[in-house]
Amino acid sequence: MEKRPFTIGSRPQKEWGWLVVLDLVLTGAGAGAFLFALLLGSLSHMLIGMILVFLGALFLMGDLSRPWHAWRVLLRPRTSWISRGALGMIVFFVLGILHLISLWASYKGGTPVSGSPWTTGPVWLISLGAMTGISALFIIVYPGFLLSSMRSIVFWNSAFHPAVFLLSGLFCGLGVIYLIPYPWETEPWGLSLIKGLCAGLIIMGCLFLFLLILMVHSERGRESSIPARNRSVPLHFHLGVMVVGILAPIVIAALVMGRVVSTSLLPLAGAPLVIGMICLRYSILKGGIHRKVI
Repeated sequence: MEKRPFTIGSRPQKEWGWLVVLDLVLTGAGAGAFLFALLLGSLSHMLIGMILVFLGALFLMGDLSRPWHAWRVLLRPRTSWISRGALGMIVFFVLGILHLISLWASYKGGTPVSGSPWTTGPVWLISLGAMTGISALFIIVYPGFLLSSMRSIVFWNSAFHPAVFLLSGLFCGLGVIYLIPYPWETEPWGLSLIKGLCAGLIIMGCLFLFLLILMVHSERGRESSIPARNRSVPLHFHLGVMVVGILAPIVIAALVMGRVVSTSLLPLAGAPLVIGMICLRYSILKGGIHRKVI
């Protein structure tokens, strides 16, 4: 006779609260903004991205019961995604600082704005930028691997989360870029770049919607019984994430790409992107339900 696990009890997780939500939002937004800033070749945007990641790390430290013992998480990179994430963040800061200093020295203190920042400068500088970008990408995606490794929480223990955090981090980073003033229309390549970013936003938004629907309506998503456990989660998810965080920015991006409205309205797309990703992080953490299985 086949033996199957039997759930005898469950409880919402309360270990990770708003401090962790803010950490996930700021680190994802900062790393995503840093990636797009690399494409723009903008020192100021890169610096803002690094500051956001640093603030996120501070919120995470504030959530620890013994922050002065946090260095111990670095000792288990083979088995712990927390250790891998901490090491990845250190690598990101080291490479990012080196890249910023190198860019500043290369452009003699000026802010580099170039139509092709990846094809200018020495090879070692371009390689350093590429490695920094890879480390930023890891910062974005590693929380998804961390959550998917937690077997006691059904909704978190899903293969969807790495992809969800990747897309949402890029969304949030793009939202930060849109919120910061930038001379899109004064640069000869600015309009073509913004069209590319808007087209990417539309494509990523459609993929993101499809992925979220699959995640919520998958077997594990149904087993977690999120609506029954926390009635505020569906409101934050459907209204905050689906409508505000994805659909509204897609509409604005389509209008900008079609030259129906000016690029000065891009902050109207950036703000919903950031708000939606805050709601997503909140929904994911509050939707975590511990189960006791025999």
